[in-house]
Amino acid sequence: MIVEKFATLFQTIIFKLLNGIHIPRYGYIDNFDQVVSIIIEYGCNIVLFFIPATMLKTSLGIAVGIIAFKYGYYLIMWILKKIPAVGIN
Repeated sequence: MIVEKFATLFQTIIFKLLNGIHIPRYGYIDNFDQVVSIIIEYGCNIVLFFIPATMLKTSLGIAVGIIAFKYGYYLIMWILKKIPAVGIN
């Protein structure tokens, strides 16, 4: 009850503060796919300004490999922990 009152009060305050902000719509952005592609394109250009593309491709491949190895290890350990519960000797 009290949490609901505070959440409603917080929501009312935020909506009143943000009510006067006008965000213009641009004519060339009509759907979500175009917005996402524009954001990714600009972000890629900013990243490639500071880091060479070959170094970025190599480091991203290594990072994905390390993360995949980590979660593969977690999966194997989880399976090995379940073996005694099944009764396999």
